[in-house]
Amino acid sequence: VINMKKLTLLLIILLYISSVTATTFDVTTDINTGSICPSNTILYTFTIQNTGTSKQEYTFSESGSASSWSTIVPIGYILQPQESKLIYVYITPPKTTLPGVYNVNILINNQHSTKTLNFETIVNDCYQTSITSTTKTSCINDDVNLDFSITNNGDYDQTYSLKVSSPLSSSISQDSIYIPSKSSKTVSIFSKPERKGEYEI
Repeated sequence: VINMKKLTLLLIILLYISSVTATTFDVTTDINTGSICPSNTILYTFTIQNTGTSKQEYTFSESGSASSWSTIVPIGYILQPQESKLIYVYITPPKTTLPGVYNVNILINNQHSTKTLNFETIVNDCYQTSITSTTKTSCINDDVNLDFSITNNGDYDQTYSLKVSSPLSSSISQDSIYIPSKSSKTVSIFSKPERKGEYEI
């Protein structure tokens, strides 16, 4: 009876070890961090290998602050023993995304266990703009020409819409202006103060 108990226990242990070995897998990646401008796409990759002794089916899902911008290709795969597959993760933050650090966690599941990969993406401030204005003194009913400079400090060419807001009757030299990346252009505002005072345009 004792020998039978030992034999039964040994069989259970062997069966458990055999089951675990049959469903093992490895996941590797070379790069898991990167930086990007809004509306552009960054690509990460990882390799999954079936290190077990039986055919396995894998499914992939994502979570994290960048998960809504991410696409996994393919979304699942079947691997034979010792077979491997390269998986692609595309991340495209919308143009309105604020600068900051965003993460996506990729969950790899084979119905027996789950492994997680984390990819960290830095979204840069690629649309920086600065304005340099001037102050001018004039007499009542004088025509005033105010020039100001718009500088596109960002990484992309931009078209800006322009509009004047002022308590004085004022107009602007143009309603829109195209400024290449790392460049500046001058815009003029025309006004005519009809009473004494200090005004912002």
